[in-house]
Amino acid sequence: MELTTNGRHANYEMKLSGFDLDTSTNKVYGVVLTAADGSEYGLHHVTNIWRGTELGFNTDEPYLASIIGKTVTQITYYTADGVYVLPVSVAL
Repeated sequence: MELTTNGRHANYEMKLSGFDLDTSTNKVYGVVLTAADGSEYGLHHVTNIWRGTELGFNTDEPYLASIIGKTVTQITYYTADGVYVLPVSVAL
């Protein structure tokens, strides 16, 4: 996973790779980021989810502002073929 701050589309951008999810054939319904403290943050299509494996958000989004300064420990994908849980360690 690659994390970019002050990216082209958002303040925080994550590009995921290396896991078994083909978004060209498997529809992504939603993505949830889980922080080390157990808090969860749902991402919205177009606003926060691009091309299936590109995620991002801006620091001025009230719902996501509280994730800044936390460590994301899990990214959960809800797809047409099932649920994919990706363990990660990303400090924001």
